[in-house]
Amino acid sequence: MKRCSAFTLIELLVVIAIMSIMASILLPALSKAREKGKRTVCLSNLKQIGVSLHIYAQEYGEWFVDAGTGENTDNLNPLYDYGYMESLDIFECPSTRHTVLDSTGLTRTYPTNDTNAMSYRYIKGMKETGDANIALVWDSQPSNHQYDGVNCLYVGNDARWCPRGDTLK
Repeated sequence: MKRCSAFTLIELLVVIAIMSIMASILLPALSKAREKGKRTVCLSNLKQIGVSLHIYAQEYGEWFVDAGTGENTDNLNPLYDYGYMESLDIFECPSTRHTVLDSTGLTRTYPTNDTNAMSYRYIKGMKETGDANIALVWDSQPSNHQYDGVNCLYVGNDARWCPRGDTLK
């Protein structure tokens, strides 16, 4: 009589258990890598916003966009309206956990009644020739990067990660 060689139920369960353990070890690492990728895209968005702000400033007497109300604003619409930016997607951090862009452009809806118009905050009334180390644009949602810190764009067009606990100048 010929015997069929096959896996037993116990062997299959052991393999499934080992694969489950390996997946549980790898998934947090993959999640962190995905968040670092989103953080890099966010930094790139800020850099593009910075380039647009500096081009605008060179054409308007070294003054950055003066839009919105209050000292800190989230209104950089003129950069898009006047053709300094080609896409509204740049105004959205990929780590934002709620809808920012909708079909009408910069009009946003938030489930938490938050009125921010984009993922970033901006200090208006600044000049391009000001202190290069002052934060000009940064993440407006601390939760964007799991409360680990925020991406910042400085007046000198230097965009970098600011870990939690560092103060924005």
